[in-house]
Amino acid sequence: MPQKTSKKTKKAENSTEDGASEDAMATLQGDNSASKECEGSSEANATTDNTDNAILQAINGLKTEFSSKLDGLLSAVNSVKSELTSCQKRISETEERISNAEDDVVSLQRRAESLEEQVAKLTSKLDSSENRSRISNLRLVNLPEAAEGIFAHSWNPGSPMP
Repeated sequence: MPQKTSKKTKKAENSTEDGASEDAMATLQGDNSASKECEGSSEANATTDNTDNAILQAINGLKTEFSSKLDGLLSAVNSVKSELTSCQKRISETEERISNAEDDVVSLQRRAESLEEQVAKLTSKLDSSENRSRISNLRLVNLPEAAEGIFAHSWNPGSPMP
């Protein structure tokens, strides 16, 4: 709070600066206390009330400003929170789908191995059957090509002649 100083007070201050006596200082202090009492408590109370009101207005202004900024921050936090929840849901779904795909891959690998073994067995059986069927075939040596039909007719008289 600014204090009012009288001309006398200023004069006393100046005289102390110039090296005046201690009596001048005492006079200065006496004048200050007397002037404060003269101004009265009503002026001091009014000044204090004005200062208090200004401080309260400043605090209320800051409160309003902080409240609006806090609301903005809270909405941003809620937005991030909802996006995070959405991402967590998508990650869970993706993990589940990956797990199912891995299970399917394992199952398909087992089946492929089983089918490969079956193909190998069937190939072996086919080779064996072809070899056995060839063993049963007769091989005629030194028989002319044109005699094929005659030879077959002589063995089976009911067959037509070529």
